[in-house]
Parts: sequence; C-alpha cells; structure tokens
Amino acid sequence: MAKFKKHKPRFDLKVANEGREIYVEDIHGTYLGTFRVALVDPTLPRVRKAAERIQFAPVNGPIGAKAAAKDVERVARVFVEVALLDWRDILDEDDKQIPFNKDVAFEYLTQFEIDEATGERFYTHVWLLNHLSRESENIHNFQPMEQKELPEKN
Repeated sequence: MAKFKKHKPRFDLKVANEGREIYVEDIHGTYLGTFRVALVDPTLPRVRKAAERIQFAPVNGPIGAKAAAKDVERVARVFVEVALLDWRDILDEDDKQIPFNKDVAFEYLTQFEIDEATGERFYTHVWLLNHLSRESENIHNFQPMEQKELPEKN
C-alpha cells in the first residue's frame, strides 16, 4: 500500500463543525445580529447525512410566484438544518432577545410581505439567507482561530 504525502487540511474540522460567528449589517450600516454558522462542505459527514435525510421534491412547472416561494422556503429549511447553529441580538417587537431554535430561525428567514401591485410574496430576508449561505460555504471562514494568513493552496 502506498503512503501518500499528507497535505495541510483545507479547514479546521473543529471550527467547521462548531461554527464561526458572522456579524451582519445591512447596506445602511444597521447591525442586524450575529449568526453562528457551520461550514457547508460535501466532504463533511454531517453535511452528507443531512443531504440524505432532507429530501425535497423538485419544483415542477414554470418558475412563477408559487414555485419561487417554495424554492426560498426549501433553501431556508436546508440552510437552517445544515448550517445555522445559533444567533445573537435577534429581537422581537419589544426589543427583547428571541432565543434561537431551528423552527424560529426558519420563520425568521422566510418572513415576507405581500407586494400590493402583484399580490405575490416578497421575502424580506432572502438577502440575509444568501449572505449567510455564502459565508457558510467559504472555507476561509473556517481556518484555525490562531491562523492569520490565507490557507495553503491544495
């Protein structure tokens, strides 16, 4: 059996599973909360297991308002299940902390308003879902805490 050279890992496995905090501001500089996300990478067993467990039927037919709404909700469900671990500073109408749990997180990320002109749903937090999803897939966010430089290229 050959003994292959071991390369430096692409990410810190402990950090990948325990998550990193992502501080979020909107385009106006308003702080919206801090979210702890785990790495989403197909090499991780928890990601593979979740992918097997979470089975969603594909959206059939033309991409209309109903199909688009289902798609946002599916993406949010998968993201919350696989990557979102916790949050801080998510407030209710009375400025009180809302404790994190997966069901409440799904509700938060899939909030919507109705467009008066079309009667269709406008998801107010889809941009946040997209931002956090990109951060959870970026292995640069999951390097050892003490590492200051970029990871080695493999």
